[in-house]
Amino acid sequence: TGTARSGTSLMMQTLALLGVPMCAPKFLPLHEPIKDFNKNGFYELDIWDGITTDEYKDKAIKLFGYQYFKTPLEKISKTIRINRDKKDTIESYNRIKEKMPPEYHVDSEKLYDMNNYYIDKKENDNKIEIELNEFCRTKNVEQIISYLGITPTSEQINNAKNNIQCQPHISSLLYYYYIKLYLNFK
Repeated sequence: TGTARSGTSLMMQTLALLGVPMCAPKFLPLHEPIKDFNKNGFYELDIWDGITTDEYKDKAIKLFGYQYFKTPLEKISKTIRINRDKKDTIESYNRIKEKMPPEYHVDSEKLYDMNNYYIDKKENDNKIEIELNEFCRTKNVEQIISYLGITPTSEQINNAKNNIQCQPHISSLLYYYYIKLYLNFK
């Protein structure tokens, strides 16, 4: 779960590459004008009132805030919440919404706040949280495998890791530029 443009598609792609069955296709018809924003798939269902049946049991499903909140806990076995900085999320949504149908032209900040409100309101102790700006190949893929109790093949693990573009920490960047500057003046 997470808010729109927070990294939920990257998480679904990671799960699919690890061999977790998906309940949604990579793209829905409504994604046609925005496929370039997530070339490896969105993995979304067009459901708005949450999960009420066992139809999706033992499969990965992406639920945004209100969908997640409306889904009874007995229909949720495990939750991976992906978080992203508010400013980055809003900027990302603003870029994509202009290509979407008019019903998706909503206030990005309100969408972000509403989704997080409903996710925070849901009482669920069986979840892990991952920060998108810290999402990195080895640490988080291994965390996801352990949390879900799955046994993907080495090829699946490598494919999942290779789909993730690690975000270097600012301290690493500063150190890199410090060394570069030092070597230039040496």
